[in-house]
Amino acid sequence: MRSLLFSPAGRLPRHRFWQALVVLTVASTLVVAGQVLLTSGFGLLGYALVYPYICVYGKRLHDTGRSAWWVVGVLFATLTVQFVVTLFLEPVFRSDEIDAVRNLVSERFQAGDLAGFMQQGERLNALLLPLNLINTILGNLVVGFFVGRLAADPYDNNYGPKP
Repeated sequence: MRSLLFSPAGRLPRHRFWQALVVLTVASTLVVAGQVLLTSGFGLLGYALVYPYICVYGKRLHDTGRSAWWVVGVLFATLTVQFVVTLFLEPVFRSDEIDAVRNLVSERFQAGDLAGFMQQGERLNALLLPLNLINTILGNLVVGFFVGRLAADPYDNNYGPKP
């Protein structure tokens, strides 16, 4: 598992990519939930997941004969999917309470009340937790589906032998 998630070298066949993507999606979901349910500092663990994501997507792209630099495009695609999901689902989760807390966040920020701003921001984060969880899962699934479906290079390539 360590070489699967933490080594950028080589190629990654589809079935191993799906395994790694499930692990990373679960980890990302736990980080998003932990940030709200445990402490806001828990969200910093999300930065520790950046390197495994780069390794997994990079090796999968290597398997298709593409450079791992295409991971930048994967990141952009994931952010785009999450933005679109938010546009469509945010009205479903909107409530008077969420709007009131958003206003409080803005007021606290404008007043220079950092402690109040952070407190209300955490409250807003808790109210939007279901949307954030759906966003994390859908972003990984949609982009992972397209990258996972790319045809593998049937021969040895610049990135290693056929797995």
